[in-house]
Amino acid sequence: MYGHHVVDDFNALIQKQMKDETYLNAVKSAVDGIKQAQHFFLGSYQELIQPLGSFVEEQKETQVFLGSSSKYVRLPYKSCWFEFEDKSFTVGETMSVPKRGLLVDELDEDLLRVVIVNWVEQWKRWVLSPQNYLVLVGRTFGDDLERIGKKVAAAAVNRGASPAVVSLLMRSNTYPMSASDKQLPWDTALECRADDQRDLYVLNAALLLLNCKNIETEDNQPPPKLNRKRSKNGKQELFIYKTLVLRLPSNRKVPHGNDNVNDNDKTRIHLCRGHFKIFTEDAPLFGRYTGLYWWDPHVRGDKKKGLVVKDYVVKTDP
Repeated sequence: MYGHHVVDDFNALIQKQMKDETYLNAVKSAVDGIKQAQHFFLGSYQELIQPLGSFVEEQKETQVFLGSSSKYVRLPYKSCWFEFEDKSFTVGETMSVPKRGLLVDELDEDLLRVVIVNWVEQWKRWVLSPQNYLVLVGRTFGDDLERIGKKVAAAAVNRGASPAVVSLLMRSNTYPMSASDKQLPWDTALECRADDQRDLYVLNAALLLLNCKNIETEDNQPPPKLNRKRSKNGKQELFIYKTLVLRLPSNRKVPHGNDNVNDNDKTRIHLCRGHFKIFTEDAPLFGRYTGLYWWDPHVRGDKKKGLVVKDYVVKTDP
């Protein structure tokens, strides 16, 4: 959806040879990452998050990527690009950023790097956020001192963090990393981290959906003629995208990972009516299946159209 536009805008910025070498290298790295990542379009922030009421409430009580659902949060590919819309979001009093992008890399099974990209309406172009995030899934940095916590604390001290800030970071699982030569003061960096929580909410919810055992993907090819035209004009080609589909639960068929399941047992997902369900060994689905599922009690619709959040379709591009 947006990935090819981000690459075009960033390539134009690279040609200007900015003086901020750290930021320029971050932009170049983002271009390479977006080209290699799987691309997911998540629709509207409000329409994605509002149906997930219990999930959001849990995150408010703890933090993103923590809590009981965190064990189901895993990146489906080593590198992913997630896009969503939020027309209500502004920076300061005047800067509108209605489109957002997240480039997410798996550094370890439970360790993610999240790079945030914003489409600034006033500038009509995509802009790399001045800071990105190291995210530890399932526990705080203080809970994992030997492997990562001490390194995070040392990095924070090298950036001038006070003991109070270091203590705050050890109680959290998201560390803000600067993408510029000019380091943000810690009070500003922490304010930005608070503003970016909605991005991390979206990412957390998206990864839960993608790890549901009854959600699968189907490939969709971009128009060859359009890609030939874009290539001829020196622009980034559109990516293949995958459409998320819900496999209907059945007591006769394995709900996930079975290629023999009939296509008639698939449908697009209506997030506005569904919710997450966790089936355990003590109470398995149909007496057999365990894990995280997206549960829609009133499934209907066109199986070819993918995951719908009201009027939005969640798609993925390689």
